[in-house]
Amino acid sequence: MDKMFFKDIAFMFGYQNPFYFSKLFKQITGQTPKEHKKGCLE
Repeated sequence: MDKMFFKDIAFMFGYQNPFYFSKLFKQITGQTPKEHKKGCLE
């Protein structure tokens, strides 16, 4: 699962625009998807 791109996850959740998904993700979590993934892998 760590090989997935955030755009793939956005599409899995029904978002057609991955940049919009990233913006919403940051608003909700306070982190970008990339920052979140990095934190999970540490």
